[in-house]
Amino acid sequence: MRTSHVRTPEYSFSDLLIYAGQVRLGTIYDHLKTLSLRLRLRRG
Repeated sequence: MRTSHVRTPEYSFSDLLIYAGQVRLGTIYDHLKTLSLRLRLRRG
């Protein structure tokens, strides 16, 4: 069945929202990691 390849606007929109949220969380997590590492290096 090829219906799975066809996306409805709502599904693609929600998919983009979820993807954007995941990317945001990932970048925030990376920033927090780098900040914690910098603080550790400064203290050390």
